[in-house]
Amino acid sequence: MGAGVARRRGVPRRHGRRRAGRRWQARPRRRLHGRLPGEGRLTLGPALLGGRDEGAGGFVPPAPRQAGAYGTATGAFACRRACRRLRSPPEGAAETGAKGRGVRYRVLGPLHVVDDDGADITPAGDRQRRLLAGLLLESGATVGVDRLADLLWPRALPADLAGAIQTHVFRLRRALPAGTIDTVAGGYRLNASADEVDARCFAAAVAGATSRRADAAAAPIDQLDEALSWWRGEPYEDLVDTDAGRLEAERLREVHALACEERFALLLELGREADALADLHAFAAAHPLRERPCELLMTALVACGRVAEATRAYDAFRRRLAEELGLDPSASLRQLHDGVLRGDAPRGPRSSAPGAVPGEAAGAAAPPALPRDAVRGMSSVPAAPSSLVGREALVADVVARLEEQRLVTLIGAGGVGKTRVALEAGRRLAQGEAPVWFCDLSVADASSVELVVAGKVGVEERAGSALRARITEALRQERATLVLDNCEHVLDAAASLTAAVLASCPEARVLATTRERLALAGEHLCPVAPFPVSESPTREEPALLLFADRAAAARPGFTLDATTLGTVGEVCRRLDGLPLALELAAARLNAMELDEIAAGLDRRFRILTTGQRTVPRQRSLAATVSWSYDLLEPATQRVLDTLGVFAGPFPARAVAAVAELDELNAGDVLVALVDRSLVQRAPDLRFVLLETLKHFAAERLAQAGILADVRRRHALWALAEAKAHNARIAGSAVRAGGPGGARGPGGLPLVELDAVLGELRAAHRFFVETADAHHDLELVDALHDYGFQRMRPEVLSWGDDAAALGRAVGHPATAVALVVAGLGAWKRGDLEGARRRADESLAFCAQLGIPEPFLVRNFLGVDGLVTGQLEESVRWLDAALEIEGAEADVVRATLCRAVRVQAATYAGAAWAPAWADELLAGLGDQPTGHGAYAWYAAAEAVAADPPEARRRAQRALADAEATGAWFVTGVAGALAASLDSRHGDAHAAVAAYRWLVPWWQRAGEWSVLWTILRSVASLLARLGRDAPAAVLLGAVTAEGSGHPVFGADERYMADLATILTGRMGAAAVAAAREEGRYLDIEAAASLASAELDQLG
Repeated sequence: MGAGVARRRGVPRRHGRRRAGRRWQARPRRRLHGRLPGEGRLTLGPALLGGRDEGAGGFVPPAPRQAGAYGTATGAFACRRACRRLRSPPEGAAETGAKGRGVRYRVLGPLHVVDDDGADITPAGDRQRRLLAGLLLESGATVGVDRLADLLWPRALPADLAGAIQTHVFRLRRALPAGTIDTVAGGYRLNASADEVDARCFAAAVAGATSRRADAAAAPIDQLDEALSWWRGEPYEDLVDTDAGRLEAERLREVHALACEERFALLLELGREADALADLHAFAAAHPLRERPCELLMTALVACGRVAEATRAYDAFRRRLAEELGLDPSASLRQLHDGVLRGDAPRGPRSSAPGAVPGEAAGAAAPPALPRDAVRGMSSVPAAPSSLVGREALVADVVARLEEQRLVTLIGAGGVGKTRVALEAGRRLAQGEAPVWFCDLSVADASSVELVVAGKVGVEERAGSALRARITEALRQERATLVLDNCEHVLDAAASLTAAVLASCPEARVLATTRERLALAGEHLCPVAPFPVSESPTREEPALLLFADRAAAARPGFTLDATTLGTVGEVCRRLDGLPLALELAAARLNAMELDEIAAGLDRRFRILTTGQRTVPRQRSLAATVSWSYDLLEPATQRVLDTLGVFAGPFPARAVAAVAELDELNAGDVLVALVDRSLVQRAPDLRFVLLETLKHFAAERLAQAGILADVRRRHALWALAEAKAHNARIAGSAVRAGGPGGARGPGGLPLVELDAVLGELRAAHRFFVETADAHHDLELVDALHDYGFQRMRPEVLSWGDDAAALGRAVGHPATAVALVVAGLGAWKRGDLEGARRRADESLAFCAQLGIPEPFLVRNFLGVDGLVTGQLEESVRWLDAALEIEGAEADVVRATLCRAVRVQAATYAGAAWAPAWADELLAGLGDQPTGHGAYAWYAAAEAVAADPPEARRRAQRALADAEATGAWFVTGVAGALAASLDSRHGDAHAAVAAYRWLVPWWQRAGEWSVLWTILRSVASLLARLGRDAPAAVLLGAVTAEGSGHPVFGADERYMADLATILTGRMGAAAVAAAREEGRYLDIEAAASLASAELDQLG
């Protein structure tokens, strides 16, 4: 019974554009790095992701040449000639039409116009730039007056439209050479050849490089690098609020993405995987729904021997695709993934060049066996919601400190930007090989800090081992960086965990953000201060740059110039350079003028100065938040207050339920709050309230005396979500996709519940605080299947709290809560605790004089299965299925029948295969989590027929993968490895067990791990490792192991002892088994992993 690598959720934000109200905003781009042949490190941020590079020289397009030269250049000579012209324009420029001299237009970023002498002749006025950009969209064609009017005035037209257009055309003509703009019937035309516009040259150069890809690799890389260097930012950014501008920008971004993909593919063909990898990680994160970046990343990782990371990259992409678009990866990507798992994945990438054959570019080679670190999860640094401004030096300092120091604390006031710095530092650290775990503690209280961290690291509780010990155990072997964000409200708990990590994990690093220090030995404080604002501010000051950046998002075209500099400087000075306050104030520009913002802040400051005794920084933030709040409509204020009860990101439907609105109105209010920067969008399209604003909103609820009422509505919404998802689990096949099935709306219910785990935890806490036994018992019952299939012992353990509440009032559902808690105890390896809760459940039913509910009887059957009481197990399982209406619950009835098949199989019953066939006959074609478990149980029933057993185990793995049923992934994976170990490819079994053993160690399920170790002992003997096999045999058969050996396993172990005795002699085997008898589960697993590593 064993598994698959722990999945990481938390994906980078989709890049591109998003709609916020009626305004369009450009998302920030990450900077990437790449290395060219024979050169040092080259910054390719703008080239690869479209980030603005203000200091770059940018594109130098060629002088005019014959029309169509780029579009028809298909030979190597033509491409080389084009690139030479792009790099070095000639000294003189041929005339085109009536123009007096050549002009070069740069639209791949901020609009920039230069003449042949290199002089900047960019129009100064906003309207003239918009006019020129609109003409460039249709250069060579006539642009009508109506079209120009829409481009220049998208909101409201001037009274004298014709006169206004003529005025702006006149001003634009004065800025450009004579003859550049012609007046024609119905409108105007810009005389610009394809060679004079960088966007057209860019598309032609990319096409030329791609056409040469089948003939060579190095030369097209140089050509692509040249073309990508022209990319300076967002294309046609002056027209982001127009349909035409958006469409053209989208087309150019697609060309840019294709160019980047081709460049990466060429690097891989040349065997330069290491050069490609760092940029590929970031590029794939920036395009999370594009398939080719995932394919290229997987290929590069396999070529570098990092097979486990390649499989995790595929899994993350598949889940993102399913959750956001309801789609599956293409057949070619699935084949690549299958090849990685089999060890025969091609090293070369699939090419989009003519004549290329997938996998043949660099030859196919089998990757090395799965490495020991295959269980390491992917770094969990979320995408930043905004661009980084003014903190580059601080981020570099933090990263450098973490190279030398083990504990660095970012300390500063609320709203100063600590989280943004930590996100950027984490992102840069994550570009290395060591994992980075970003843990947002704003969703935790003192009792759940370790639960939040464990969830990110990928470990669970287990019996006899504290959760803290599990966390440190997982980090001990890795030079990981743990980022603990928002520690101030859980300072003692965060400090205690940090101290334990540093003491137990010599290679680990911790980066904390807090308003006060952790007060630990070796702590290095890194103050995060507000931006300084001088009395005579300049455009280069960080505070003003931040305000301008956020203001441009709210009002496209906003710039710092002579008319705005003074007022912006005054606003920044009044707000003490505090970043959050600056962002909130800048966001108001979507509805107010700059002078109105300054006046509004002035009034608010007078109120706060007379009414509060606060330090200036606190007063600045309070003034901005309060002022922004007061500008909202009362109904919007009420919704914002409501958001204070959410533990983490939330969907619009949650706000609708808690705020008592319909979902459409809730969505409109949230969009309005996003426009005002009071709410942010999360990468998964949910909404997020910053911690500072969350406290503000919660205080408002408390002051109004309605906090408890809103918390209750929130808890009841979370309960409804749990019930709805539980009902959908039976039908998850349709949403999961599969043979012959279409995917319906929504994602996978098992996976979706992960996203609201913080809200479920808060609901459970509220029900316990208010002694609401009825609703807490409902919540525990609804989460039973999720906790089992998704391996969530924490969720199952809530049954203990619910049972305590239920006992106090004699609630009949208490019996169910007890066995849910018992299942959690079993998953932690506490078999005694599981049995005790089962007995308590029986006693409670007897006390009330009620029959045992289905889950109680089912759990008693499971308990009999794992303890070897197989006849009792079947009796209880049959009794569960006899309950009236039991078959109506498809999920639980199927799981019950599957366990029944296992019990018959372990007892050696001749009818077990027939039961298995009957079980499979009742399943549909669509994959489901419970169906996956049924296929696994049916595979065990035909273990005597290895090919059929392997086929069924593979079906179980596929269905579990499709539905997110982690438990089945683990146990079916272990069964497949066991079959290989005994009947198939022993080296394939070694590769599988190398990730299975550590994976189940992290999961903390001892019962499963003991079963796996028995198979590993047999495998070691098969491969001639007799001495360690004998030691492991002693460990897994020791009476004190806590997991009895029975059924087929008992026979296998007896046969193994006989084989080893024949080889080693009775005395040597006895001594080895005696040595193993003293090994606990951790030591036995470590011994197995060490031996498997040597074999691998």
